[in-house]
Amino acid sequence: MIKWASPGVDGKAPEWACKQKPVVQLWWELEARCNLGCLFCYNPWRHGVTRVPISAHSVRTINALRQVLERVECRLLAISGGEPLLHPDLYLMLEALQSYRIPTVLTTNGMLLSARRATELMSRGISSFQVSLHSHLEERHNWLSGGIDSWANAVSAIVSARSCGAQVVPVFVATKENLNDFENVIELCASLAVTQIVFNRVVPPVGYSRSGHQFIVPSDEEIRVVLRAADERARGRNIFIQLGVPVARPVHSGPLWTNIRNASCPVGRGQSKWTIGVDLAVRRCNQGLESVGLLDEKGLTTILDEARSNPHSCGSASGRPCLRMRAVRLR
Repeated sequence: MIKWASPGVDGKAPEWACKQKPVVQLWWELEARCNLGCLFCYNPWRHGVTRVPISAHSVRTINALRQVLERVECRLLAISGGEPLLHPDLYLMLEALQSYRIPTVLTTNGMLLSARRATELMSRGISSFQVSLHSHLEERHNWLSGGIDSWANAVSAIVSARSCGAQVVPVFVATKENLNDFENVIELCASLAVTQIVFNRVVPPVGYSRSGHQFIVPSDEEIRVVLRAADERARGRNIFIQLGVPVARPVHSGPLWTNIRNASCPVGRGQSKWTIGVDLAVRRCNQGLESVGLLDEKGLTTILDEARSNPHSCGSASGRPCLRMRAVRLR
């Protein structure tokens, strides 16, 4: 029988458990493998920039996560990959964390998400599914995601999860190739009875050439034009658009949209949103490579020190631009 580590001695709560807990959000990259090959994937090992990270043993991972969760108030646990549904111990790991009752989002490409699996995942604590949907056109989505049947599976996954009563949020990654499809994706979402969608402007993966950046990355103005039109379409369909990556507003501009919620880069000293890699490396940004240490070593200390310095925040100042996008422009 697998046994997880337990905090405290002789059944007594440790001293830190009696104090006010700082607030955090965790982005957990559970699985490095993926069954698709998205052209814009931010995982650096997908483009040969780094080696594929070696996954920590499931027991070690759960014990490390518990060390954090016993010491903080985690407002959100976002599980991603790679493709997390490929992990052989997914159910076991979810069950080990279920007692914390943390709102948990699972991000998937939809290839393996059936109604039965959605039900099983919900029974183990998944509160919402995010499913990739990059175009209303099957051919374009398949090309961007590198999978022949990926669009059909994504749509089927959305319908299946919705039929089980799950909250489902499609995720659209905007490149130059599919940016103008976004209005039609909103129409598709309306037909699927979806009321929210995440719009992620593509952030160039580490190691891409400058010409590659120019090929896939729309400009701020191109994005703003599409979002202005999409906002009107979304308002008419009662759909809300959440920006996953901040979009710069023009200087001295008035209200830019009504049904769109902008994002803000959470990276910086005192941050409370952290990425945990499959190897337990703790990173400030899921798009970056630099680690502050392993979760069960220096990484845990860093998370706790910074969370305590900003105990009530799950982000940073409103409207702060994406640091990775700034780095791209400066090259």
